[in-house]
Amino acid sequence: MGCQLTGLRPRRSAALLLALLAAAVLSASRAPSAAHAQAQTSPLNRIGEAAQSQKATGCGRVTPTGARTLHPVIDGRTRVVIVYIPRGYRPSHASPLLLSLHGTGQTAAKQESGTKLDGTADEHTFIVAYPQGARPAKTGFAWNIPGVPVPPGTGPGPVTDDLSFLRQTISMLRQHYCVDAQRIYTSGFSGGARMSSQLACDPRSGLAGLAAVSGLRAPLPCAGTRPVAVIAIHGTGDTVDPYNGHGAAYWTYSVPVAAERWATHNGCAAKSSVSKLNPITTITRYESCRQSASVVLYSLAGKPHGWPADTNEWIWAFLSAHTSAGTTMTPPVPAPSMGTAEQVSSAAPVVPEPPGPIVGRLAF
Repeated sequence: MGCQLTGLRPRRSAALLLALLAAAVLSASRAPSAAHAQAQTSPLNRIGEAAQSQKATGCGRVTPTGARTLHPVIDGRTRVVIVYIPRGYRPSHASPLLLSLHGTGQTAAKQESGTKLDGTADEHTFIVAYPQGARPAKTGFAWNIPGVPVPPGTGPGPVTDDLSFLRQTISMLRQHYCVDAQRIYTSGFSGGARMSSQLACDPRSGLAGLAAVSGLRAPLPCAGTRPVAVIAIHGTGDTVDPYNGHGAAYWTYSVPVAAERWATHNGCAAKSSVSKLNPITTITRYESCRQSASVVLYSLAGKPHGWPADTNEWIWAFLSAHTSAGTTMTPPVPAPSMGTAEQVSSAAPVVPEPPGPIVGRLAF
């Protein structure tokens, strides 16, 4: 089964109706082909069909900015996706799209409030979507990652195909909003980072980049052959998903090994470069990769499981420099932003603590 969207009504302006009427009068003088006639009878709001097409586009459709919660029916199950449209969004201009996946035991709403990515989206004009898992876990939900043991605290629940859910979510968003097809990225925290790592290996996802916070994995085998730019951020003091591996059943190898595997997948130079951003942060870079899909690991000395204060600017400066076409653009200069007062979460505060970035309380 496909994807059907409930609770979202397309807006049709008078100009659009006049354009459709003119097209109908013009086409009346000649008999259309069977394929053309079939296309004319398919309304734009039939998401179960149109969202599956990679040519689907929502450009030109007027939509309000801000956050909204969608309830698409995907593969026969009603799911939850929070979408944030930035203040500078223009329906005639294709914007990048970033998925942001919550950790195990959390929700889409907690991921939105805890990461404060809405503020970053406003600053850099990209669409951010927060999909929600369906398998109950503690006070929230978990992701069904193919072939990976479930984390502790995850209860029995629907064995949903979350890769299909995320792929169809991307298609749905492309159908309703003006999305740049070459600048679609995924990110996640903890279990959401592990799910994003799996999505990046899916050849049908069409992703240009992956940002994994406290949870980078490198699935073997990786079904996709196309390189994907990767940035990972992880504290060496993480006891939930240990930096050096040897954790729970789903967490065996280390984060540096995961980064090295992605570098191999991307065809990067075997030797990495290592530099210090500050006394806490070490940056390991793999460059000279296929289609410029570099791999970067930020290692935070002694920091625990969480979402670092500078994460949003780090990941957007990196991701926005990469496209699925393989070109590397000049990245924007990072300008840390805490967002507006409405975006500050009491459940996941990020408190300045010099020197260097710190880890907030967005927990597993």
